Amino acid sequence: MNADELALLMQKSILNLTDIFRKTPNYFFTEYDIICYFYYLLQNSLKYHPVSDKNNKKQFLVHLEYPTPFRCDIGENRFQIKTDTDKTPSGGLFQRGYYDLIVLNPNFVKANSYDLITAHDYQDFQKNALPQTGEIDPLIVYGLEFMYQREPFKSVNDMNVFVKKVIQDADKLATSRDFLNRKFMRNIRMLAFVKDRENGLLKEKLSFRPEIMLQFAE
Repeated sequence: MNADELALLMQKSILNLTDIFRKTPNYFFTEYDIICYFYYLLQNSLKYHPVSDKNNKKQFLVHLEYPTPFRCDIGENRFQIKTDTDKTPSGGLFQRGYYDLIVLNPNFVKANSYDLITAHDYQDFQKNALPQTGEIDPLIVYGLEFMYQREPFKSVNDMNVFVKKVIQDADKLATSRDFLNRKFMRNIRMLAFVKDRENGLLKEKLSFRPEIMLQFAE
């Protein structure tokens, strides 16, 4: 299965998830419930098919909590890439962020070892993985973020806090998509779930971001 076929499968799985949430929101107590259920849906669609890396070790393409390829500032509901020399207010280095769920390009897996593919070693990934974007495009086929509002908003201020958090994660995805001219991550989607009836004001506040998909309960 190539990158385009994987992206299409992802889109179908996303629509499947949002339809299930809309009809049966009580399935999900937490945001992580939603993420885990989506992982199950997607892996089931892929028939849990692994891909062999360059050392002939089998690996899945779908992963949770995959690290960003850059350091970033996520304080006060903002998102901004930071360099390896930028310092935090306390004088330390900024840390990397994490994606809720990603789908790797099979060609990236086939060409590399487990240690490099995991991106756990920041310096190694910077030096040996990112330069491959000239030959393997993209390294990550799809990146997803999830947000879950379990109860009706008590005030407009509560809604605004939710909006800021959703936009922060959307900014992380958009920045990652545009990083290295879309050769690191090609497709993105910010999935925001609200366990309440449709809210026109919330839709209006998030409608300007096409990567955001907002799903209410029936």
